[in-house]
Amino acid sequence: MPKIITRDNIADYLQDGALILPADAVVTTEAQAWAAQQGYTLPKPDPSQDPQRAVVSVLGKDRVGIIAGVANVLADHNVNILDISQTTMQGFFTMIMLVDIKGCTISFAALNKRLAERGHELGVRISAQREEVFHYMHRI
Repeated sequence: MPKIITRDNIADYLQDGALILPADAVVTTEAQAWAAQQGYTLPKPDPSQDPQRAVVSVLGKDRVGIIAGVANVLADHNVNILDISQTTMQGFFTMIMLVDIKGCTISFAALNKRLAERGHELGVRISAQREEVFHYMHRI
């Protein structure tokens, strides 16, 4: 799993006046801005190594067609489902999907809006977060 480098922890990677980051590091925009202000040059990421994944969560009252409705929105915009976990607990439907958004044909904001709209149509709440944001927000 890549190491998330934030504005709060980027200074921890200073060694002998140089910024040394792990090879699999994901650097937030704020951390990149701080590094630039301090005069450090970060290596350009290799786009072919960027997984560009997102976590999609669905919560609501169970009904027929929820999985199909979410999957259709993703397929319509060339988003690949990498992993999926769903369960129904006492009439409530929950689902988490890990999706590849590298080939998405619309912006991430537009995809999130379209998923929310479909959720409204289905009577559930659907949200998507980029994987690196999800990891950063849920770190221990």
